Amino acid sequence: RIMTEKQVSDRDDEMMAELLRSSGRGPALNDIARARIRTEVQSAWQASLAARKAADASASASNRTARNSHFLFRAMAATLVLAVASFLVYRSNQPDVVLGAAFANIEQVQGEAGIDRGGVNRRIGQDGTTLARIGDQISTESSARIAMSLPSGQLLRINSDTSIAIVEPNLIELSRGSVYFDSPPELIGNEFTIVTRFGDISHVGTQYEASVSGGQLAIRVREGIAVVQREDADIEAQRGEQVELNAGGETRRIAIASNDPAWDWVEQLAIVQAPGTSSVIEILQWVSRETGVVLVFDSPEARARADSVVLNGLTGLSPDEVIKVIRDTTQIDCSEQNGELRVSVQ
Repeated sequence: RIMTEKQVSDRDDEMMAELLRSSGRGPALNDIARARIRTEVQSAWQASLAARKAADASASASNRTARNSHFLFRAMAATLVLAVASFLVYRSNQPDVVLGAAFANIEQVQGEAGIDRGGVNRRIGQDGTTLARIGDQISTESSARIAMSLPSGQLLRINSDTSIAIVEPNLIELSRGSVYFDSPPELIGNEFTIVTRFGDISHVGTQYEASVSGGQLAIRVREGIAVVQREDADIEAQRGEQVELNAGGETRRIAIASNDPAWDWVEQLAIVQAPGTSSVIEILQWVSRETGVVLVFDSPEARARADSVVLNGLTGLSPDEVIKVIRDTTQIDCSEQNGELRVSVQ
C-alpha cells in the first residue's frame, strides 16, 4: 500500500517520539560532547546517504517518495543513536572534563591569532591571554603561529591557517591546518590524541605534524611513531615518513628527512623555556632535537668540555641564537654540516 506524504510524516513523528522515550533523558550534550562525536556523526551520515542512493537506483517511481521519507528518518535516527552511543562509551572511561580548566601555557604568538572562549572572541597576545583552556577554539590567520607547553611537559605548536578545538586535557580536534606535537622520550606514557575527520591520531614517544587540508590528512613523523586509528584499520607512520590519507582510506607514503625545510615553521617557534643554568651539552641536545640534526662530537675532549661548561640566561632564545652564545662565550665551536651538528674545541 502506498502511503501519502502526510501519513509518512505522522508515522515518522510517532517513531521519533518512541525513540526518544526508549532512550530516556540522557546527558546534555555540551560543546565538548559535540566536538568529540562529530567524526562519528559524519561517518554514519555518509554511510546512510550512500545506502539511500543505492536504494533509489532500484526503487520504482510509484513508491519512491514514501520510501525515501521513511529511509531518511531511519538514517537520521540511526546516525543520532550511533553518535550518542559512541560518545557515551568513550566518556564512560574518562574523568570529568571541566570547561575552562587550564590546558596549556601559551609561550609564543606570532601574527594574528584568535581564541573563542564561551562565545567571546579575543586576540591572543594582545589582551594578556597566556593560558589556553578546555573548551577554547583557537584559529590562526595566514601569518600567525602559536607555541604552547602542556603541564606534562609536552609541546603543541599551531601553524598558520589552522583551527583547533581544545576538548579535554589530552585531546584536541583539528578541523583544518597543521599542528606539531612533541612528546619527549621520558614522557612516552603520557597519552595525547588529535581527533580529525579521517581518524584519531595517537603517538608513541614522538615528534610529528598532523595536517588537514581539503580531502586529505597528512602525518609527518620526525621522531618515534604516530598512529591514525580508524574503524577499518590502524595506519602507522614511522620516523622519517610522511603518510597521506584521503577520505576513501587510500594512503601514500613518502620519505622525509628530520631536517627537511618542511619543518622550518616548527623550528621558528622553538625557544628555550627552562630558566637557570644548563650545561652546554644539554643545550646542544635541545638544539639537535628542535632542528632535526644529529649531535656529533669530534673528540672525547669536545664532549667532556660541553658537559662541564654551564650557561645561564638563555630563556627565550632560538636555536640559532643559542649556538651564537656558545660560540661567543665558550671555547666550544658548533657548526651544522650535512644534517649533523658537529661540536669541537676551539
